[in-house]
Amino acid sequence: MGTDTKGPSLCFLKRTVPLFPKGKGFKFSLPLAAKEAGDTISAKVFNGEDSALTIIGKTSGNDYSSSGVQYSLMQYFAWLEKNGTDDREKTVGAAAKDYCSAAAIYFKYN
Repeated sequence: MGTDTKGPSLCFLKRTVPLFPKGKGFKFSLPLAAKEAGDTISAKVFNGEDSALTIIGKTSGNDYSSSGVQYSLMQYFAWLEKNGTDDREKTVGAAAKDYCSAAAIYFKYN
């Protein structure tokens, strides 16, 4: 588990069949309220025998196997706003980021 106790922490996924859609990486879902979109999620991937799998960053080449990958939904929205394949995706990223920021303010979450 991560040391940050504020948000959800995903330690491992126990699956006998890996979720690996079209060679893009592992896929999982985690329910979050809009106000929690800025919380960091820590993910590690294990095989069916509870052995850690290697996680290497595609662009950085960093090894995240022991530390896990830390990411937030807000980071994804910011990436989508900047790197979306078209204006529609970029607009969705910006709108989702604004919505989640407003929810955090409204619920006095951060």
